[in-house]
Amino acid sequence: MNRLLFALLALSLVIGALLYTSQLEAAAGCGPELTNETTLLYDFGISPAGLPGRSDQQFLDELSAFNNSLELQQIAITRSLIWNGILAYRTEGQFPTIIPAGAGSWRSAEVTHPTANRRYDVVHWRDIDDGSFSIFFRKNTTDVCVVSYEN
Repeated sequence: MNRLLFALLALSLVIGALLYTSQLEAAAGCGPELTNETTLLYDFGISPAGLPGRSDQQFLDELSAFNNSLELQQIAITRSLIWNGILAYRTEGQFPTIIPAGAGSWRSAEVTHPTANRRYDVVHWRDIDDGSFSIFFRKNTTDVCVVSYEN
């Protein structure tokens, strides 16, 4: 198994454990302004297209270089959360297959809710079709607040 796929597989196992514990703690730092219908554009006034992006290959290259930044951890969690419902259909292989560059891109940023003034980290999968999602995290953590369909 090549180094990249091994690193991604190992990270996906760690992510599973993190997701379980973070779901238990997430409610404490997430505001009621976030729902599964929250969107970057309508609720935060931010166009996902304006956020800096990277392809799945770029993300995996950074990950295989053992860059363990919080941003990459959040993208990895997001990738795991939406794999079965969306990303698996963008590839012909099983997880952790690389998603072709033309299928979409990862975007991430820090956002502040305009009325609640609460800050979140957000990872957005900008899909080529109708499968875009935004995942909101408690600021500076891997605690998932909400997974939001965004089209």
